[in-house]
Amino acid sequence: MNETLTQELKTKHPTFFRNLYGDPTKTCFSFGIECNDGWFSLLSKLCDDIVAANPSEDFCFAQIKEKFGGLRVYIDGGNDVIFDLLNAVEEASYKFCESCGSCDEVTSEGSWIKTLCASCRSRR
Repeated sequence: MNETLTQELKTKHPTFFRNLYGDPTKTCFSFGIECNDGWFSLLSKLCDDIVAANPSEDFCFAQIKEKFGGLRVYIDGGNDVIFDLLNAVEEASYKFCESCGSCDEVTSEGSWIKTLCASCRSRR
């Protein structure tokens, strides 16, 4: 994810992103948010939903990345409500273009699985 969007999330939810760019021997989050900008809205809503779920003080993201065409979010300190939110956002990611965020004609196909809309797929 680009640095501007990453910093927007970190500024709004600093404790969730406390391991961002940390020591790679201690965190999987040392390389930042490893997905494209199209999923920013999903991550922003996820953060807001987690706040509403009243997380424990030790809650934070351990890693956020794309894997097999879907968004993967790994955490420390979650509860059942937060785990349900994570499952929902991972499922929803297959309906949003990971490049531009569009919901129109999104597919996950090809030898390298990418979840893209028809427009972004044609530019690949």
